[in-house]
Amino acid sequence: AQMSSSALSKFYAEAKAHRLPPGYSTAKDVLENLLIIDILFTSMQVSEVREIVTYGWGNFLGDVGGVLGLFLGASMFTIIEMLEFVILGAWKACCGKPKKHQVLT
Repeated sequence: AQMSSSALSKFYAEAKAHRLPPGYSTAKDVLENLLIIDILFTSMQVSEVREIVTYGWGNFLGDVGGVLGLFLGASMFTIIEMLEFVILGAWKACCGKPKKHQVLT
């Protein structure tokens, strides 16, 4: 039950005859100006491409948390070292060994 292209174009023209564009008065006008393009494929092979997310939200949040932990940890060590420096400086200023005075003779 395959139709030839001329029978198919005649069928199309008759089906569209009730909605003719401006300038067309009959189905014959449509047939004279109808263009049919046959597209043939060389192979029926189909390729399917899928995109799979390998870096999800859990990985992202884990990486951000790791970086923040590294920076916060580094800044905590810096704060502790600064406190140590201030405390040791104050300790040496207050309770350190007394300076020896030279006696002039």
